[in-house]
Amino acid sequence: VHAAESLYKVNQVGDGKAMTRAMQQQENLRLRLMAAAAMARQGNPQAVPLIRTYLTNDDLEVRRIAVWLLGRLGSEADIPRIRPLIESSDEPLFRAYCQHSLAALGDPAGLTALEKNLSSDDGAIRTYAATFAGDAQATHLKDKLIRNLEDPQLDARIRAAQTLLYFAHQASCP
Repeated sequence: VHAAESLYKVNQVGDGKAMTRAMQQQENLRLRLMAAAAMARQGNPQAVPLIRTYLTNDDLEVRRIAVWLLGRLGSEADIPRIRPLIESSDEPLFRAYCQHSLAALGDPAGLTALEKNLSSDDGAIRTYAATFAGDAQATHLKDKLIRNLEDPQLDARIRAAQTLLYFAHQASCP
């Protein structure tokens, strides 16, 4: 799973054979989703529809991964698929993932929630809000991210810095 996720993040699949097998197997759903994500980045037309099928999975962690991936790989068409999931769980981190993915897909309510989540009492939610701010191209949140550089949680500080560096790089590229 870690290898497939890492390859997804660096937009690689090797020769694609092992990743295709991983995407087709059904014993390890986390591996299947991460392999599908890596294959989606390579243009595999079956990958994103496969990820969508896991939005209603009984396992909350599997649903969270599917929501996260669609926030990065999906389209505006996924907004109505993700929005009702917010109310489907009382788990705050899952709800935040839904909100953040909606923001990354261009949903105004998701963007408002992401901004609010940068000040959450929950350090994990602040961390992922800082990460998704970059995915959402939410450059207007730069001042909040700068404040989060002094967050008591190290990972939240690192993610805020990462997003600020991403924004600076984007601004310097024509």
